[in-house]
Amino acid sequence: MKTPKVIQNWANTIAKRNPKLQLSLYCNDAVLVPTYGVIAKGKAKILPYFNMFLDKPNLKCEIVYNETIDLCCGMKLHNGYYSFDFTNEDGVEDNVLARYTFVTNKRGLIVTQHSSEQPIVD
Repeated sequence: MKTPKVIQNWANTIAKRNPKLQLSLYCNDAVLVPTYGVIAKGKAKILPYFNMFLDKPNLKCEIVYNETIDLCCGMKLHNGYYSFDFTNEDGVEDNVLARYTFVTNKRGLIVTQHSSEQPIVD
């Protein structure tokens, strides 16, 4: 299944490491439930998270799997997995697999996003 443009654009924008550019993909009163940090509502509260998160050297994001469901009024629900590659504080290349849920509106802006690191299962 092809990754929707809005989700692929979000992943591609991560590598640009520009918090304001990343924030432009969200509606003004969006809600972010991040992998690391507290729930943030509104662009002013989401921006500090991206200032911190996008500061990782060599940061890249790849969509591993996506399922999209059409909701009413042009809204869409996107669920899946993404993988983040970056250089950690010790200078070692690291990889984190996480799962996500995005809700986007009819204009393709993110209304809400939830992300959590994928637990390691034995």
